[in-house]
Amino acid sequence: MSKKKNEEEQKARAYLLFKWLVGILVVGILLLLAIQYHWFGWFPDRKPAAYDPIDPLTWALAALIGASLYLMGQIATYFPKINEKPDPDNQNDFVRSTYWYATTLLRAPVLTVVIMWLLMNLTVGLGEATGGNSNPAGEGLGLSLDFSKFPDIVNLGIAFILGFYGRVARKQLDVIAKYLFTKAWALAELGFDITVPDDLLLGETHTFKTEPKMDVVWSANPGSMGADSGVYTAPSKFEGDARQVVILAYLRSEPSATYVKQIPLKLFRITSSTKEAAPNEEVTLTLDKKLEKFDDKEFKLAEAVWNSTDAALNIKNTKGESLTFKVPEKEKEGKVFTITATCLEQTAEFKLTVVKAE
Repeated sequence: MSKKKNEEEQKARAYLLFKWLVGILVVGILLLLAIQYHWFGWFPDRKPAAYDPIDPLTWALAALIGASLYLMGQIATYFPKINEKPDPDNQNDFVRSTYWYATTLLRAPVLTVVIMWLLMNLTVGLGEATGGNSNPAGEGLGLSLDFSKFPDIVNLGIAFILGFYGRVARKQLDVIAKYLFTKAWALAELGFDITVPDDLLLGETHTFKTEPKMDVVWSANPGSMGADSGVYTAPSKFEGDARQVVILAYLRSEPSATYVKQIPLKLFRITSSTKEAAPNEEVTLTLDKKLEKFDDKEFKLAEAVWNSTDAALNIKNTKGESLTFKVPEKEKEGKVFTITATCLEQTAEFKLTVVKAE
């Protein structure tokens, strides 16, 4: 399919979606007004009660109106980008995702009704009412919000806002659930992760943690690991051909909720203050180790040999514990250089990306 034809199809779909959203918006507004002002004789005997069954319907309609406006705004924002070069996040391909529009449009009213039901049964107290001789009941002190006593127009406004920001509400509910019900979240979603370094050195000690913080049991192979503390100590030599450390954590209360990470195990690593540099910028790489001896041999990083397969860097069989070089002046943005250091038949690798000069 040609690029031009693809763009035309995306624009046609965006235009169709926009027309559907306009229709939903108009119908939603008409229905909401008909219910609120008893057009066509609808609900003439409505009573202003907190549990009036018509309220959820008006909340849903207000949320639907808000969600429609939000989605129309998305189309208006991204429509001009359809004929642009696709970006890394594919934001200008959004019009292809028809299901995304449908789920966003349907989810907003449901979430809004649930949240509004909670608000109707919730009284928020700000401050503290205290009694005394002149005010024994504590009246007039402190502030409380009873959403069930708000006028209809205020509650409809809240429902509209919840609908318009339906995607934000969905993300926020995830965050609340994750931190209020941490264990349940982990059981249902395996939603905890292990924070790990890029690599580990022989003889290195590192403390592992989970995100969010969970009560887990730790284990590792090879090396030793504190089952409760997460403190890991790497072995002082390679065991066979193994060059990876396997870190495992499982919930103490539910061993089936398990997370595993593999981390490269190295004799030494190349470190630098940055992994990006502009043309003509000077870069210094240094070697880091934890052992003084390896295979009963004295371990001196000063004997390490540096190399690069890219001739532009002019790095070939250069010895030393550190290496300093300049990025070629005419090198293009996005170019990636690979530099290696070899010592005692072990090799570490470092990748440097060229960025635009400021």
